Formats: sequence, C-alpha cells, structure tokens
Amino acid sequence: MLSKRQALRRFVFGLGGLGLAAQGSAASLAALPDPLAVSWVHGHGTDIGFPDLIESATSSGGSKVLRGRSFSDNRLHFALNVPPGKARVQAILLRFRTLPGAELRFLRVYDSEREVAVLADLHLQQGDWGEQRIALPELPRITRGLGVTLGIGFGGVDREFAISALGAEFIA
Repeated sequence: MLSKRQALRRFVFGLGGLGLAAQGSAASLAALPDPLAVSWVHGHGTDIGFPDLIESATSSGGSKVLRGRSFSDNRLHFALNVPPGKARVQAILLRFRTLPGAELRFLRVYDSEREVAVLADLHLQQGDWGEQRIALPELPRITRGLGVTLGIGFGGVDREFAISALGAEFIA
C-alpha cells in the first residue's frame, strides 16, 4: 500500500500521467510535508480580468487559449475547492504553454478577499505543454475560499497563453 506522499509523487511526477517539472532537487522534495490534498480546476474555469484587452479567448479541446492585445497585461482568476478544515497551501500547480510573446509574470493567492501570497517577477514561458510547481514560501492558511490570480503579459507578436489546469497542494 502506498503512503499519501508516494501516491501523490506517482500522480504528480509521471507514474500517474502528469510528469510535473517541479522546482527544486529530489532532496528538497523529500523534505516536503505530506500533502493533505491536491485540488485542481480545469483551464476552462478561468475568469479573465480585462476582457477588452484580449483579442480572442477560446475553449479549445482541453484548454483555454488567450491571445492578448499587443503589449498588454491581463489577469486570470481561478477558484479552487479547499479541503475540509483549515489547510495551508504548499504550492500552486500549473499546466500551460505559451508562444514566445506571452509569459506568466506573477501569481497571487487569496483566502476569500484577503491576499495571502504574492510571487512577482516569475517570467515563465514554455513552448510545449508542461507543468510547473510554484512553491509558496509562507504556507498561507486558507480558512474560507482559495483564489489564485495569474498575471499574464503579452508582447508584440506570437502573444498566446494557453492553460489547461491549475491546482493547489494543501498540507495540514
């Protein structure tokens, strides 16, 4: 029988199909607390912060594909289920791809209306579909509802950002 940690690793690191490109070494991953739960929301579930700055937004296959106006910034808002009781968020998980003119610039985490974490200057891009695990240094406690905002930047050409899923790792 697998422990919760082993089952999560199999699911997240490829034996269950995701193949997550995690930040950190294998030794640092071994030091992570056992997750209480992992909650995911589909990319179709995003709310676009500034729709007037988007040239096109389509739900294509298993993802939401956004083409932003040249040299604009936008926000994507997600709501995730929180496990029963009071849990802390250990990391945000993303499955996305970009064309060269788009990037993930920042990430903000909310407990209802209260901002509990900000990770700025991320500048993440990836041409192929892949996962990113973004660890939260403060391990904020979520007591009501988890909201995640992604800050997306669009350049002059090839400015497309696509997201298929966003998740959160919770610990007790």
